[in-house]
Amino acid sequence: MSETSGFVSFDPRFDDLVRPDAALQKLCTGFIWAEGPVYFADGDYVLWSDIPNDRMLRWSDAEGLTVFRRPAGYTNGHYQDSQGRLISCEHGN
Repeated sequence: MSETSGFVSFDPRFDDLVRPDAALQKLCTGFIWAEGPVYFADGDYVLWSDIPNDRMLRWSDAEGLTVFRRPAGYTNGHYQDSQGRLISCEHGN
């Protein structure tokens, strides 16, 4: 186990991914249950789900927090495939 800038890691590969001067920053609030984040490098944004509120949210430096999709089928896990497409797991449709 190692500690990098307050992060506790159990895998030495983590230290190769996170800069020593990295810090956590709260970007937004107001979710009941946030889950399934996925980062899209081509647009420099993160998508995730707020499952009980049946919505997908998006955050970027340029726009801040926006609703990406609502209703969202109670999505809970997201993945970007090798072609850049969003794949989501739903349990509400």
